[in-house]
Amino acid sequence: MLGFADIEFESEEFNRAFRVRCDDPKFASDVLHPRAMEMLLQHGRGSQWRFEGSDMLTWRSGRLDIPDLLQRTDLMCRVIQSIPTFVWKDRGFDPGRTAQSPGER
Repeated sequence: MLGFADIEFESEEFNRAFRVRCDDPKFASDVLHPRAMEMLLQHGRGSQWRFEGSDMLTWRSGRLDIPDLLQRTDLMCRVIQSIPTFVWKDRGFDPGRTAQSPGER
């Protein structure tokens, strides 16, 4: 990820546990507010994810089993639910609108 500097947060524990890169530091700090950081410290260590527009992606190497899949999707739901509405609106997305099917995009 050339051009993306690591973003440091006020929580040293979070900075030691997670490496955050984002081309928009405000977006990163809005998404990773103190409650979100606390949640990730408790449940998200070792997770890898990113946002592409309004989509959230996660990955890992190796075989994916059902318990891991459920744990990852639960964490993703928690992260998304913790993002304040203004964050999406600032980026041009309407969180109150239902998801579009691929043919509508």
